[in-house]
Amino acid sequence: MTDPQPEQKTIAILGAGFAGLAIAHRLLKTVLPSLPSSTPPTQYKILLVAPSTLAFWQIGAPRSLVPINAAAEPLDSYFGSILPAFAAYPDGAFEFVEGRAEGVDLTACVLRVKLADGKREREVHYHALVIATGVATASHVWGIYESLETTRAAIQEIRDKLPSAMSVVIVGGGPVGVETAGEVGSAYGKKAKITLISGSERLLASVRADVGERAKRFLTEMGVDVRCGVRVDAAEPGEGGETNIKLSNGETLSAAVYIDASGTKPITSFLPAEILTSTGAVRTNPHTLRVEPESATGGLVYAIGDAASYSRGQTMDAKDAAPQLQATMQFDLSGRKMGTEGDYERVRTTTEVLVSPIGRAKGVGVIYGWWAPSWLVWLVKGRDYMLARFNDLLAGN
Repeated sequence: MTDPQPEQKTIAILGAGFAGLAIAHRLLKTVLPSLPSSTPPTQYKILLVAPSTLAFWQIGAPRSLVPINAAAEPLDSYFGSILPAFAAYPDGAFEFVEGRAEGVDLTACVLRVKLADGKREREVHYHALVIATGVATASHVWGIYESLETTRAAIQEIRDKLPSAMSVVIVGGGPVGVETAGEVGSAYGKKAKITLISGSERLLASVRADVGERAKRFLTEMGVDVRCGVRVDAAEPGEGGETNIKLSNGETLSAAVYIDASGTKPITSFLPAEILTSTGAVRTNPHTLRVEPESATGGLVYAIGDAASYSRGQTMDAKDAAPQLQATMQFDLSGRKMGTEGDYERVRTTTEVLVSPIGRAKGVGVIYGWWAPSWLVWLVKGRDYMLARFNDLLAGN
């Protein structure tokens, strides 16, 4: 009597940033090997979909734009290969698809992927689906949204222009905009006119006011002109490669280098409207991280990271949520026989956490409600924007 053939089941994960890589490795290392045996046996495969086989160290994006020494800080150091760490898993347990999700049929459990060549599509029949696509911004320098080539070209253009630029305008009063202004001001504040524009009335508005006030003081000391409470109404190409910027107060600026670090939008346009909020985020149970309503998804669809409605846009909302999603998926995939569902709402940090380097030597922050001195921000993040931790991300640690 021959052994029954294993039943093939695919777990599709969309996105290879902090959240996607973390849950892919957790499933392969811990969850799938622990599931109870069945008849016929079940063979699971993790199918990871992302626009590139390389991941981008988004935490370090502000410094990737402004190398003090291009030879010592090559752009390539901010990109790392996703695939080598997955070679350690059994044959057939993992597959990478280079492309972007184009559509999902929640009833049929079918995912459509536009492959990286831009011509072909692939249909994937999934058993479970994890949405970890993150968010996109107006500028391609902050992540790989379309292709590796687009992101590299956008960053390289700014790296090439900055040394000779006499005017730089940075838009966005959140951490990315403030950190980028600090990097540009630290390198070029004595030779170029640098302006930071924030639509909010103060910088770093997500935390207490004194943090943003100190950031503004540090930036001003570097020669950065900080404008708060004013928005960019339009930014259009001008003569000689410059950008003409119209502000909400009627003022017009011209910039040799224009860096937009304002606003984000969830990468979810391929998903049915019934599982999206009014802002485009994926409706996600903040405890279990299952996508809602479960009546529309069948219960084996999950979301984690910036694209999920529970997220506040912080790295910890991916990092700290990963163990909870692991628990929920183990519970579900085992037929609710193993462990208990995760509960991210129970463990999430509710106190203020933010560390923002301001240039190469200073920084501001608050950690679990406590003021973070400048030297501590430098030690934690400002030295190298935590680039030394990149390999941990790629390895799923």
